Amino acid sequence: FRFGDKFNYEINVRNGAEECSVPKMIVQPLIENACRHGLQGITGDRLLVINADLHDNVLLVSVKDNGKGIPAQKLKEINDGLESEEFKGHIGMKNVYRRLKLYFGDSADMDIRSEENKGTEIIITIDYNK
Repeated sequence: FRFGDKFNYEINVRNGAEECSVPKMIVQPLIENACRHGLQGITGDRLLVINADLHDNVLLVSVKDNGKGIPAQKLKEINDGLESEEFKGHIGMKNVYRRLKLYFGDSADMDIRSEENKGTEIIITIDYNK
């Protein structure tokens, strides 16, 4: 609603991923972050792509935007801080990561990739074999 007609999105669910469950408040905060921190800072076409794919009982869920991206140093701080108790920033990302670990333990992971002026992609991997 914030962007009106200047916001495009795709949702792609493949290979039986629609049968997989993830806890509440896993994907939604990632979409909010993409809108608020990535897409809000650019002009022109704004695109958000959500993918869910299942291969060999491994679920991959990604949220990708074509926004302004995250500077390399800040990206390192975010990734390093996900497991740190002392890290006080990026509460939403940290909560998503903790929720994944609470429900799935070592069979789940979250990877944040970003390039300035090209966008950010967050990939959640859940190994249902474990």
